[in-house]
Amino acid sequence: MNAHTTITTPIEAPSADAPLEMRQAWCAMRVSALTADDSSEALPHDVRASQHFETELNYCKLDPQEYDRQTRVEG
Repeated sequence: MNAHTTITTPIEAPSADAPLEMRQAWCAMRVSALTADDSSEALPHDVRASQHFETELNYCKLDPQEYDRQTRVEG
């Protein structure tokens, strides 16, 4: 994600104790938006293109609200 990209998510992030389905749906939307610009980055030959998405999604599902806070600060 470049420094000029602003990511907005239309709904508030679910809490860490929300049902997994709710966390997963929100995280998939959020991570998709965040990783959309990653296609311009060169990946090592042994890394799948979807690996960054999968890693971010798994991390996000633990606590979507914290993930949202962290990615807004990093962005």
